Amino acid sequence: MPQKSSEDYKHTRDYIPKISHEFRTPIREKLMNLEERYIHEGRTVFENFTDFNYVRSLFHFVEFNCLLEINEQIFPRFILEFYSQFQLTYSDEGQMFVEFVIQSQLFSFSLEDFAQILNVPCEGACVFSDRWRVDELIYGIPTDVPYQTNLPPIEDIILSIRVDCDGQVSRIRHEAGIDVLEYQVLTREIEPTLKPLEEIIWENVFCLGGNRDHVLACLCFILYCVVHSEKFNLAYYMEKQME
Repeated sequence: MPQKSSEDYKHTRDYIPKISHEFRTPIREKLMNLEERYIHEGRTVFENFTDFNYVRSLFHFVEFNCLLEINEQIFPRFILEFYSQFQLTYSDEGQMFVEFVIQSQLFSFSLEDFAQILNVPCEGACVFSDRWRVDELIYGIPTDVPYQTNLPPIEDIILSIRVDCDGQVSRIRHEAGIDVLEYQVLTREIEPTLKPLEEIIWENVFCLGGNRDHVLACLCFILYCVVHSEKFNLAYYMEKQME
């Protein structure tokens, strides 16, 4: 059985055999889903992933349980299939519609219909940002109805998810310094109890590859919503990401 380590999952390069066959159902099926997503090229899962009740209890209030039930990444899948014909339109009242063409036939769905098709939440805070600084979330929130959103204080977001908020602007990793701007959060600074949730959300919603030393500002806010049992409009984020 591979060793589970919160420090080793990004650095191991040896082959790690899958272990789901060692368990009985239903834990076997759950582990198979996790293995497909988290044991790849030497990456290992965390101990906390075995505590499904804990993860589900936090995801339940923000309706993120859908991220635990699927076997593939919902956002990249939609991009690959529909992005070439995809466009966002807005009604006179500001309501978003997603439109795409399949076999010369136009399909138009409201944000609510879009969310229902993909089984993702469509209520709560509407935020979209691809920036790293948490204080720059302000540039990604809608100010007009029907998606108007009020952000909590930036310090509250960071304090809710980070182990140590000491104002450092430079931190050490692998004996090398990492430049960290103010209001940025490093991946390894995420609260240990939130790390499994951060991984699940990253893999299923973002999955952008590249820099994993830092946490995207929008992901920081999503984790804040989970911690405080506040809903996050995942459908809105997905549509804005595709715009």
